[in-house]
Amino acid sequence: MTRVTLMDGRFLFIGHRGLREREVENTARGFQLAKDAGLDGIEMDVQLSRDKEIIVYHDYYAGRLTGLEGMIYDYDYQYLKEASIEGTEERIPLLSQVIERVGKFLYFIELKTLDDDFNEVNQGLVEKVVSLVKQFPHINEVLISFNINSINTVKRIDRNIKTGFLFDRESIERDKNINEEYLLSLETDYLLPSFDLSEIIHFHAMRNQGKKIIFWNVNDVSEAKRARSIGASGIISDYCLSIRDELR
Repeated sequence: MTRVTLMDGRFLFIGHRGLREREVENTARGFQLAKDAGLDGIEMDVQLSRDKEIIVYHDYYAGRLTGLEGMIYDYDYQYLKEASIEGTEERIPLLSQVIERVGKFLYFIELKTLDDDFNEVNQGLVEKVVSLVKQFPHINEVLISFNINSINTVKRIDRNIKTGFLFDRESIERDKNINEEYLLSLETDYLLPSFDLSEIIHFHAMRNQGKKIIFWNVNDVSEAKRARSIGASGIISDYCLSIRDELR
């Protein structure tokens, strides 16, 4: 079955880790609030717990949101699900729980497969996420990653699943091959650059050659206006509601 991403020509407002203007990041409630507020989609981060459950959590270190010590992927989910997120009643959700709660929507799902030192982590995550999202044909998902190997793996498994390549200045400094020619050659549906790259890469031309551009993390109106003016399809932002209200 062909999976179609919600893309009708509108400039998209994608909630970064949910609706962070009103709720702690990467929680089921935050994602639901983003949908209820009329955003076009949500961005989230997924990893594997030690017992190979697909959890929604950004950091590799557990402590910032939970107070737990060590790496998040060194804990079984049965333990993680008891940890409070920033002292609230929210808990670390499974990806399946988020999809079941939010339902039909546009999901940008970041595959966390490169750690902070650019080592491969979360082995098997890609295959498990692909298998899971195919169980929910009513959703519209884009699997995104800083790891191009993960993006290529998705396409090898199912070419119909939409993908997006994340990159920033650090990516370019680390990998000198990342230039405009390289980006155009990628077999990916979206390019997701950090907004500061808008000054050094000709994204308008890339859009004209068929690449959809989503900038992150765009957190003020002037940045959003520039993103739209150079042909971006949308933004990922912590402040989607306020930016959308001013931009429209």
